[in-house]
Amino acid sequence: MTSSAALVSSAVRPACVALHAFDREPDRLSYRFLVGASPFSLSIWYEGVDFLALERRFGLDFMRRIYFHIGAFNANQFVSMAPVRIDFGEFAQYADAPFDELWRAVYAGAWAQWRYENQLPQYRGPEFPLAATTGSPVTFADPGRSLLFSGGGKDSVVAQAALAAAGASYDSLTYSHSVYGTARYQHELTEKVLRFGAQIERRRISVFDDFLDSPILERQEYDVATICAAETPASIFMSLPLALTFGYHTFVVGHERSAEFANLVWAATGEAVNHQWGKSLDAETRLSRYTADRLLRGFHLYSVLKPLADPAIFVLAAAELDALRHAHSCSVRQPWCERCTKCAYIWISYRAYLPPEFVAGIFQTDVLALPENRRCFRELLGLGTHRVFDCVGMPEETRLAFELCRRAGIRGGAMADFEAAQFDEPYPHLLTQGLTIDDALAVNIPDRVWRNVRPWATQQLAAAAPALAGVLRR
Repeated sequence: MTSSAALVSSAVRPACVALHAFDREPDRLSYRFLVGASPFSLSIWYEGVDFLALERRFGLDFMRRIYFHIGAFNANQFVSMAPVRIDFGEFAQYADAPFDELWRAVYAGAWAQWRYENQLPQYRGPEFPLAATTGSPVTFADPGRSLLFSGGGKDSVVAQAALAAAGASYDSLTYSHSVYGTARYQHELTEKVLRFGAQIERRRISVFDDFLDSPILERQEYDVATICAAETPASIFMSLPLALTFGYHTFVVGHERSAEFANLVWAATGEAVNHQWGKSLDAETRLSRYTADRLLRGFHLYSVLKPLADPAIFVLAAAELDALRHAHSCSVRQPWCERCTKCAYIWISYRAYLPPEFVAGIFQTDVLALPENRRCFRELLGLGTHRVFDCVGMPEETRLAFELCRRAGIRGGAMADFEAAQFDEPYPHLLTQGLTIDDALAVNIPDRVWRNVRPWATQQLAAAAPALAGVLRR
């Protein structure tokens, strides 16, 4: 257990975050937390899950371990208030040493950006007492289908195409979160993408959370400026009831290669700060190993896109335009607000790799020309103080997209900033690098999947490369 009480400024509150109450219905889990004296609630609705039936099948104690992990990895968002300790309430008996090790690893990786933004280099997270080691993983029959997580973006489009190319049998999962808007609207948007996939069944989870979108940061006594939530670890544990109900041994995500690289190295601590750590191979293997060892024997989590950089993913997406037409990636207003870093990145990349008429049918404005987007594009190009904190590609990948657009005759707006910067980049090399598959990052992908996905991707990338190289020679 790491002691942090003496390392947090006395101005930082609250002293404690506590799980105050828990309840479950056949299809819903409800948690109530206290952040200091302020109550916040989390409600998770599942389609097709019966928790009472799962308790009869696997035992109440095991299911309470599942409920604990779901609550604990959703509660880590409250660490954003820099509490001295956390009280897991009625589930405290499950907070053992292996859990503590994973919790600290997730905190170190996912909260590095938050600590950097709030200048808390010495804060190591809240204390909690360690319980004795409890329980062992359960075993259940594998029906031979994976569960593919789909957020409805371009990565989801390519991931479902990759599994289809591999001949893999899978079901899909979408989960909505109240911070992104109404559950029905989010599910309907993603459904438009999923109808082009080859999944057998479609699963849904709906999360209602009154903390992330609250005005709590306006309370000056907390002395923090930003909130962090480790969405990927939380979503993995939140989906385990589906694995238990339907027998999934394998979860598949669509996390790309750029998640492996830090946004900056923090001078105060020497640590790498990675906005996308939760999507990294490190996070993936830690979550997979822990779940298999502690909860679901035989469990495996992998990203089918991990060996691919964004240029390759955009090229592969170009073969899936019917599905891509309905994709969305904006975190401000779905499907596209057209005035944020994510929208700016997708627009310039779409224009670089997709037909112009297709892009014109997706976006209502010329995103490059909007004056309010100049800052977004500058940050994407690497002209800020560090690589932008968002789920986007590398600065050199953005520069390559700009150069492809410039060579294609696109002018105006932020293109002037790109031209003025006079980047000394070997663009043909960047293109080759961006379309090259990194087999070293395929170590977690099952052989039966990768031996089919790799030639499928290789063939499409090789077919697209000459035309893109030709654009750079103009």
